[in-house]
Amino acid sequence: MLEGQISIFDKPKVELKDDCSKLHPLLTKGSIHELYMEKENNYIIFIDNVFYGPLKKSARKC
Repeated sequence: MLEGQISIFDKPKVELKDDCSKLHPLLTKGSIHELYMEKENNYIIFIDNVFYGPLKKSARKC
């Protein structure tokens, strides 16, 4: 596989623009997480067997 090539198994990622550590300590500004699902106003992230939904205005897709 070539560097930077995307496969069908790659999940989209979300980078947090704001600190969301109130939800979970790993959700800090600049952290990158795999996107589980996208809702109207939230990105759903799965961490430690729990779903978290930071607001879309606090994150961006990578």
